[in-house]
Amino acid sequence: MNIRAAGRLLQSSASLEIILGPICKAFRGVRAAAVALLLVAGSVTVHAQSWPTRPVKVFVPYPAGGTIDPVVRFLVQRLQTKLGQPFIVENRPGAAAIVGAQALLLEPRDGHALFTPGPSPTTWKAFNKDAPVDLKRDLEPITQVFVSPYLIVTNASVPAKTLPEFIAYARANPGKLNYGSANGGSIMLDTEWFKKLTGTDIVHVPYKGGADMRPALLDNQIQLLLDNSSFHIENAKLGKLRILAVVARQRMAGLPEVPTAEEAGLKGFVASSWTGLFVATGTRKAVVDNIYNQFHEAMASSEFKEFLNRVGPGNYATEMPPAEFARFLDQMARTYEDLVTTAGVKVN
Repeated sequence: MNIRAAGRLLQSSASLEIILGPICKAFRGVRAAAVALLLVAGSVTVHAQSWPTRPVKVFVPYPAGGTIDPVVRFLVQRLQTKLGQPFIVENRPGAAAIVGAQALLLEPRDGHALFTPGPSPTTWKAFNKDAPVDLKRDLEPITQVFVSPYLIVTNASVPAKTLPEFIAYARANPGKLNYGSANGGSIMLDTEWFKKLTGTDIVHVPYKGGADMRPALLDNQIQLLLDNSSFHIENAKLGKLRILAVVARQRMAGLPEVPTAEEAGLKGFVASSWTGLFVATGTRKAVVDNIYNQFHEAMASSEFKEFLNRVGPGNYATEMPPAEFARFLDQMARTYEDLVTTAGVKVN
């Protein structure tokens, strides 16, 4: 190559650099940004998949010693062993699980705070349109953990050995019998439904949860309770309580001699308690899915199912995925709103 040709090549290269230089720099900037985004996305995915990365708080909105508390503790103990992070259960009873929900909402929304109420959140709007927490606005459903078919239980001192006899006695003594529930909760609404179906006047006495209501029933402070616990079976065997019916479509295997409410004459009266798992809204979907998968695996174990039966007769795990659980919650909330409107139920 002669000197003149080399000069022209150098001049051409310099011109190309002037023209293409900014484009190349821009491309390098875009490429760097893309790599950064991929790294961030990868980091978020890894973080979600590695949940939990620190201790997890579990807010149980009822006193220790009820049905929900031991079941939750059983589950999270197994998750703690498997995942290597502490699960710290905090009992925050009061106001139909609202106190526990408020505690949840004060925590970071990253899946390290969980909430395990019964059906109470589906009753909040029914009782108070301006409640400080809202099921749809504040809670992200993860799964329904288990279901507890109700037993209709009375104190043995009540002169009624069957459900029809109890209804007749209550009708003959309006305002003289009491029933217990967590104020503003689903047991209250289901018992009010029972009262409407039977035409009885039974006075509501509010409690924080089952751990308070059961001793009250045993002491005859209340004479009617819709509940599910081995406590009632044990005390029925001792002659202190009487189980009048099962509020389910079929009899319980552990109580074959106890009729369903429908068999006893209350057509259509089928109700149960259940326990759900929630995080606060704003928690990433990947985290929600990971929490569901971890709990789903624990809930599917034979050990968990056996434990449920020990805690309460007829209890069963449901393992309902988030979308299905959300639809169930919407349906229950509408049902309770209609019941409050038609029956005129008010919180004490």
